[in-house]
Order: sequence, then C-alpha cells, then structure tokens
Amino acid sequence: MKRVRTIAAMMAVALCFSAMGCSKQDETKSTRKATSDAEVTEKNSTTEATTKTEETTTEATTTTEATTTTEETTTENTSEPEKQGECTILLDLDFHENIALAKYSIVVYLDDKKLETLEHGSYYLETVTAKTGDHTLRFEKRGDSTISETTSFNAKGDTTFKCDLITHMDKIEVADLMVVDSLLDMNAEVPDVTELRLNKAIEKLKAAGFMNITTESGKKTIILQSNWVVVKQNVKAGQSVKRTTNIVLVCEKDG
Repeated sequence: MKRVRTIAAMMAVALCFSAMGCSKQDETKSTRKATSDAEVTEKNSTTEATTKTEETTTEATTTTEATTTTEETTTENTSEPEKQGECTILLDLDFHENIALAKYSIVVYLDDKKLETLEHGSYYLETVTAKTGDHTLRFEKRGDSTISETTSFNAKGDTTFKCDLITHMDKIEVADLMVVDSLLDMNAEVPDVTELRLNKAIEKLKAAGFMNITTESGKKTIILQSNWVVVKQNVKAGQSVKRTTNIVLVCEKDG
C-alpha cells in the first residue's frame, strides 16, 4: 500500500512538472510571437517613415526645381533688350578731279539720309553721329540717280570711313576704301614744300593728310607738274590745321 502511494505521488509530481513545462513553452512561444510582432510593427513603421521622408524630399526637390524654373523664366521675361549705342563716324572722302570729261558733282547719302553735295574735285572731312551697327553709304550723281555706287560697313563704335571717289561717264568709282575702328585725327601739321617740284610737293602734302590742294601759276597753264617749282605756300610749315584746309601753292616754271 505504501508502495502504491509512493508511485501515485511520483506520478502526480511528474504530471505537475509536465504541466509546468507546457505552460512555460506556451509562455515562450507567446513571448517570441509578441517580440516578432513588435519587430514587424517597428520595421513597418520605419519603412513607412522612410517612404514618407523620400516622398517629402522628392516633393521639396520638385518644388525647388519649379521655383528655379519660374525664376529663370521671370528673369528672361523681365530682362530689357540691349540698347543700340551711338557712335561718331568720320567721313574722309577725296573726290578726284577729272581733267576733261565726267566733271559732275556727287550727292552723299548715309542710310538714305542726305549728308552733302560734293563739288567736283572737292575734299570732304566731316563727322556724323549715328547708331552702332551696319550702315550704307550711297554716292549718287547730282540730278541723275541712275548713276550711283553703294557700299556698306559696320560701325562697332567710333569709326573712320575713308575712300577716293572717281567719276566716269556711266558710273562712280569708290577706290582705296578703308574702314578704321577709331577716329583719325582731323588735324595735321603742314609740311614745308617750298623749293620742291610741284609733283613732289603735292605728294608730300597728301602723305601728311592734305587733299584740298590748289596751285597758282600766274597766266601760264601747268601741264607737266615736274617742270614747276613751289616758291610759296599759304599755310606756314609746322602749323597744325584741319586736313580739309585749302593749301595753296604758288609755282614758277623751272627755266
């Protein structure tokens, strides 16, 4: 009987331990499940937070780009167009004199605006104010617009337009054309040409910038310039005067 009680007690203890093991196992499973659920929840929360952050960053970037584009467009639309500046154009025109034929005058136009009528054989040196950019000069026979010559040039700033004009029966020739991006000096120093032969004296004056040259020879006609010598000039040597000044040379025939 005592043995039976002992066995029964042992069985009761075993059942108790078994029940406690199952309870502990269930508790462990529950704990693990709770921990796993918490981790999943935390991971999902982190993922959602990251996604929201990325969306916010994307929206901010998009907003910034849109603002920048708007600012650039506004800047382009509100910028003022470049204003065309003014400049000074110096016209240096040497109208050659013909001995016999085609001795007509020339009318000068700048961009269809009449500037001056040049008498045959005259020298023109004047400045005009104009806009920077492309310009057109037209030289037209006075009284006959069918005989003309046109040339174009660009004035980036102050500009000198220099050329020779030669008249023919059916056309006007523009020779030795030169465009300089600056203003040439309108004054020059008169050289001493006395005691030189007339042809050499004229060459020296033209090299100094003087084109308006006339001669006096009394009652005799000058045919061959090299046969005449300059004995007097109306402007003293060394004097600085405008290059359009008429230089008069008094000549005597040599021999």
